[in-house]
Amino acid sequence: LTDLGINLISSAVPSSTFVTHRSNLCVDFFEKTTWIYEGTNIFMGSRVTTGSYYFQDTVQEGYWATKQEIETPTRFYRTPNYDSPDVLAYQSYLSGGWAEFPKNIVHFNVEFYTY
Repeated sequence: LTDLGINLISSAVPSSTFVTHRSNLCVDFFEKTTWIYEGTNIFMGSRVTTGSYYFQDTVQEGYWATKQEIETPTRFYRTPNYDSPDVLAYQSYLSGGWAEFPKNIVHFNVEFYTY
C-alpha cells in the first residue's frame, strides 16, 4: 500500500502477559483391610478406602501481579463396598483378595491420580 501513498502503522502491541496456574491435590484417605483366618493360614480378603480431598490452587496473571491462593471445598469419597467389605472378603480371598481404589479426579481438564 505504500505505492498508493498510504503508510500503515501496526496497532498491535506485543505483550508478555502470561497466566500461571498451579494445582496441588491434598488427599487424606483411610484403608480398611479385612483378613480371613483359615487355621494357620491368613489371607487378605478385601481392601477398601474412604477419605477426603481438596485442591490448593495458585493463579498469577502476569509477572508483577500478586498471586491468588484459592482452596476448593473439601469433598468426600468412599469406595462402593466400604460399608460391607466382609462379603467381598469371603468371596475373593482365595483369588488374592479384592481391592478398591478411589477414582482419579479431574480438575480444570487435568486428571490427578489419587492412588
